[in-house]
Amino acid sequence: TTTIVTCVLGKMFKKLSKLVKSDKRDICRSYHFEVDATEHPEESFRVLSDAETELADKLKNQTGTTNPLNMEDFEFISPIPEERYNEVIVHLRNNFFADEPLNKSLGLCQPGEPHAELEAHSLNTLHDQLSVMAVDKETDQVVAVSLNGIQFPGDIKREKEKLAKMTDEKFKQIFTLLNNLNETLELFMKYDVDKIFDARILSVDSNYRGKGLGKEIMRRAEEVATENNFQMMKGDATGAFSQKILLSLGWKLIHELKYVDHLDENGEQIFKPPPPHQSLKIMIKMLN
Repeated sequence: TTTIVTCVLGKMFKKLSKLVKSDKRDICRSYHFEVDATEHPEESFRVLSDAETELADKLKNQTGTTNPLNMEDFEFISPIPEERYNEVIVHLRNNFFADEPLNKSLGLCQPGEPHAELEAHSLNTLHDQLSVMAVDKETDQVVAVSLNGIQFPGDIKREKEKLAKMTDEKFKQIFTLLNNLNETLELFMKYDVDKIFDARILSVDSNYRGKGLGKEIMRRAEEVATENNFQMMKGDATGAFSQKILLSLGWKLIHELKYVDHLDENGEQIFKPPPPHQSLKIMIKMLN
């Protein structure tokens, strides 16, 4: 049992009550108070009453506040064995394919649905033997994956040729954007490398998000890159959460495209992902 010690002012609880009654979860997630201790200092800190504690607990439940996971509860496996590829694909169908910001913006697929092109892309990446998965030791369930591949000079040109023959226009729209941006950056020439560790997919089970698992699996992906003598890691971070993780691990932003600035021939915004996703950030990390 945690004893909650905080500042309690009448106005504060009126605001809290309104929030709880209105059930505005999106507001509650970031709702907090800063107290000026010079105003009624004798009231600055005291133990909450039972009624106040109940109100605070309700607000906490609405915010979705969670504690970090104990990473000892997970087995991190790399490379991912071929006999578990199907489990990885099922995980991606349920947690990534429909939720990834660009996919979601265009309605590329629905949760749980297969998608031939996305699955082929994922399997090709898995075969590079650089990916990492996290398995819950208690359930043996795949709960997070970092799918990483090797990018060589000339790969983007070959990918664009393959893409031109595909019939899924939404898939083509997404990967045309990614290919074109990466091609213009000329990373091999600019950074004088002959291969790039390409962090292509970061996915965490919806029941385990916001608890540090994504950051941990990307930290381990960096270990894989180092062990395999890569000098450079690169990721096309399409969402705010992956961008935050990479920044926290020391990645560097080298190009940003705001979605409001990416327009079609009629001047209409092409990708309109839900908040808080506002831009595509191409990020890198140089390794020793």
